[in-house]
Amino acid sequence: MPEPRIPPHRVVAVVQPGNHPFELAVACEVFGLERPELVVLWYEFVVCAEEPRVDLGAFEVETRN
Repeated sequence: MPEPRIPPHRVVAVVQPGNHPFELAVACEVFGLERPELVVLWYEFVVCAEEPRVDLGAFEVETRN
């Protein structure tokens, strides 16, 4: 009997006006990219905000969540 598949852990980055883009970029790099070279199930990564569009100063981020 095959082992039940465990769903991936969910990592959520909450973006707020004035957040530093570098910090969001690090979370996206670590958790948001697929890692096919690993044999483990990787993370589900979601970016969310209170409003659909967030001003980070140099640019804006649009979220679906």
